[in-house]
Amino acid sequence: MTEQPFLSLVVVTYNRGDALREALESLLAMPKYPDYDFEIVVIDNGSTDHTPSVVQNAAINAPYKVRYFFEPKPGIACARNRGVRESEGDWIAFFDDDQLAPSDWLVHLVRACRSEDLRYAGGGYVLKYVQPNPPPLDVFSRQMLGEFVVSTPTHYHYHFLPATGNVVIDKSLFASLGEFDESMHQSGEDTEWFTRLVLAKIPGRHVPESHILHVIPPHRTDSNYIEYVARRSGIILAYRDRKYRGIPMTRYLSLLRLLRSFTLCTLQRTVAKLTRNQAMEVGTTGKMKRDLAYIWTAWGNEASIQKLASQNAHRGK
Repeated sequence: MTEQPFLSLVVVTYNRGDALREALESLLAMPKYPDYDFEIVVIDNGSTDHTPSVVQNAAINAPYKVRYFFEPKPGIACARNRGVRESEGDWIAFFDDDQLAPSDWLVHLVRACRSEDLRYAGGGYVLKYVQPNPPPLDVFSRQMLGEFVVSTPTHYHYHFLPATGNVVIDKSLFASLGEFDESMHQSGEDTEWFTRLVLAKIPGRHVPESHILHVIPPHRTDSNYIEYVARRSGIILAYRDRKYRGIPMTRYLSLLRLLRSFTLCTLQRTVAKLTRNQAMEVGTTGKMKRDLAYIWTAWGNEASIQKLASQNAHRGK
């Protein structure tokens, strides 16, 4: 990384004008550091709300350049790829429209890349609930909502990947590794792309000092939503394993998940019901839903996988 890199902060959005306003305000409130300069590139993936005016207002007297692009082709992978193409920076930092950036969020990632000659670096996620008294959630449920707190510097590998909500990437990697897989229309495109990255042995690591706030509206703490995200996670993981580990290995791993679900998870859910531990019950049910989705994807044909994926599409939720 050069002494003062120029970064493009790519923010993908869809019909979340009010949330986007708060996200942009947090980015524009970050102080200027001598370590870097940046622009904000907003990719509107077909919004029909007031998103354009939100971006237009944010750009007025902004301390950083703010640019807006409308991407009509639906799908978060398509929107992220458009952001890469439109970015002017040598480095790209992805950010989501339901996040808030602490003032020092970005500087930790940049300094890690520069001091250790990393090609990418990511940070953690802390949940920020909208409701004053959210229901208690266990660790698994909070992870499904995006919580990711790792206190030690850790290099990324197949089972430990960054996510596009908090990461800085050398833009040239998209030229060498390709863009996000646009067949993954609504989710999982970052998992698949970062898997390519770690398999290529590109140096990158987790930076514990860097974190963002993931805004959680009330409907996301509902058990139905957590189960939905868990199913989607199972599909993504199995899809990734089929592609990079092969179908035989994926099916073998699915049998281990089946064993876990009908032994440990069943026992835990029974205990949760008997003790009326709702947080434990919701989390354990979510684990079982994820395992079942993984199993279905591992053993299904391409048509059945596409059907299951479409039932678990995530757009504007």
